[in-house]
Amino acid sequence: MTPAGRPLSRAPRYSSGVPLNHLRLRRALGLAVLIVAAACGRDTPTLAADTTLPDLPTRGGPDAVLLRVPVDGGTPSAYRWPDLDQAAWTAADKTPPLRRLLAFDASGGILAIEDTAGHAVRLDLRTGRVFTGDVRLTGVASADGWTIFGVAGGRVQRVTPSGLWRGPTRTADDLFPLPNGDVLVATHGDLESQLVRLRPPDPNAVDSTSVPRILKATRTVSGDRWYLETAEGLLALESRTLTRGEAPPEDAIRALAVTPSGDRVFTLSTDGRQLRVWERYAARTAATLNLTAAATALRMDPLGRFVVIRDEVGDSIRVLSVPLLSLVGVLSSAWRDDLPAVMPDGAVLTAEAKDVVVRDPQLGTERARIAGGASDRWLLVPWDGFRPRDRALDAPVTFDSWTPADSAAEAEAVDSLLAASAREARAEVLDASAQHAAAPPIPDDSAAAVGGYTLAFASLLSESRARALADRLRVDGRPPRVVVSTSEGATIYRVVSGPYPTREAAEAAGRRSGVSFWVFVGLP
Repeated sequence: MTPAGRPLSRAPRYSSGVPLNHLRLRRALGLAVLIVAAACGRDTPTLAADTTLPDLPTRGGPDAVLLRVPVDGGTPSAYRWPDLDQAAWTAADKTPPLRRLLAFDASGGILAIEDTAGHAVRLDLRTGRVFTGDVRLTGVASADGWTIFGVAGGRVQRVTPSGLWRGPTRTADDLFPLPNGDVLVATHGDLESQLVRLRPPDPNAVDSTSVPRILKATRTVSGDRWYLETAEGLLALESRTLTRGEAPPEDAIRALAVTPSGDRVFTLSTDGRQLRVWERYAARTAATLNLTAAATALRMDPLGRFVVIRDEVGDSIRVLSVPLLSLVGVLSSAWRDDLPAVMPDGAVLTAEAKDVVVRDPQLGTERARIAGGASDRWLLVPWDGFRPRDRALDAPVTFDSWTPADSAAEAEAVDSLLAASAREARAEVLDASAQHAAAPPIPDDSAAAVGGYTLAFASLLSESRARALADRLRVDGRPPRVVVSTSEGATIYRVVSGPYPTREAAEAAGRRSGVSFWVFVGLP
């Protein structure tokens, strides 16, 4: 039985990189479809310095923020990539000596840290404050920066800014947190490992399973799957159901790296001289590449464009293009939990002696150098919290000037429009009468059947305007009334008077009112 809380490996046990923008990779991944067949047929990758790489992403979305935290304790700072000349932010508090940078919460702007004493530490980028937990933990791990898991007193502990949760008494050798807040609790035996999934604050196990003894575990960025290196070979475990899925057919491997989308898995053979590319959704090995020198470790670019390969001898690293499946550069860097790291524009952050150096992955040329940076820990995160606040958000709300709908001025405007329309209609009637003066009159007695003739002054969409106009008018000493009707789905408010027995009587009443009018047959 492995002693409780002892980590499987000091190397990172799960991928903590967060992709800045998967959509930027589509052009690059589309190119891979065209060349993967040729790459599969080529056993030994060659250094392709003249190869045209896919377009690197342009700046957009959240800022690429490079966090810098002193290893021995001190004041953290941050840079907005690629500006490394001056820190964009400096914390108000100092962090204690750190053991590991765990994860970053992009929504809350919180960096989770484990210090050398086993405390859960939070660095709040919004306030610059540092908060250190009181409980000493073992097996400290976090998937999202907000929730930190550990073991204390034989119980699983969950530390969040809102409080502490203590799980049931349970043996725990390793903790594998998930982005959804769940945690897999692993207990290792001589031949098997028991996995139990907890969903705090529920103290009861949601699921459990047993697998061959786990040696190392790597999580996909989304958290939907774990790739477990076990004593009996490599296996895939679905996080939601704890069922096994398709995995690369490897009995033993030296290293493993997964693309951010989880569609490809890169495995390094036990002798370190062969790199295999396995396609998850096709469940097949897409390419096998023979390396000219033995390698010991792999690291995936957070955007999925490159795989950084650590050579077995010296501080040499090689950069493999994922779309091209070809080596594009050889650089020198110490291999640490945080470095080397690929930046958003494709540059590689390396640790060289006491400095941190930014180098071009193909040419190896130096772009920038941070003197003394190798004594700190570095983490690239996507965050927009350092952007200046939009001034428009603080501007007072203003409204356009507005005149009440039932004002006298608006009523006068309505009268003018009605008068103009009436004059034009009267002119048309007079022209028609002149043309047909010789025709004998046709008696119109249909009005009596439908209720006579109605005198109309306006048809408006506003009830208040209609009633205001009715209050101002008088027909033989009495105000007209407002009637409601509909036309093509719209509500119409008509100002009318009547009915009158004949058209002549309605027209005479309209003339006595002194405003524009028209006459129609029947009731409105």
